[in-house]
Amino acid sequence: ILINRSITEVSNPGIVSGVSPTGKLLYTIDHNDGAAAAVQTTSFYKGGKLGLSVTGKGMIAGIWENGSPEPSHPEFEGRLRVMDQADELRGHATHVSGTILAAGINPRARGMAYEATGHAYSASNYLSEVAIAAAEGLLVSSHSYGRSAGWSGGNWIGDPEISTMEDWYL
Repeated sequence: ILINRSITEVSNPGIVSGVSPTGKLLYTIDHNDGAAAAVQTTSFYKGGKLGLSVTGKGMIAGIWENGSPEPSHPEFEGRLRVMDQADELRGHATHVSGTILAAGINPRARGMAYEATGHAYSASNYLSEVAIAAAEGLLVSSHSYGRSAGWSGGNWIGDPEISTMEDWYL
């Protein structure tokens, strides 16, 4: 994404989530690469190296993403409730939901809490929604998105009026 392009020229800029000190639009983009591998979820499963048997049964995971997940996906069908429908279904939101909730129909896709229930929200109103969900007892949530900043895909997406080497947002 090049900073000097208009939003209509960018294929998937994310959600506009703010304005830089010089008036450039800021975007919230997806971040979820390697999440399950990074936390070694198999260590928590029955027979895992930690000696635990964590399945997520009886637990609700809050999932905030850009766009809505596909609630009828076979890996979590019947265990994912879309709380506030976003404008579109997004593969990333479905992927993140699977990282957390996938039942393991495909054993390599088993999620971190494969017997949990998920409540999916659009990232656009997360501050108030997280506060409400936490007040109602939510203990864990996923937010694998963040503001785009610095270099992305070989392009400088920072604010060149501030710097072309260091993004003020980082």
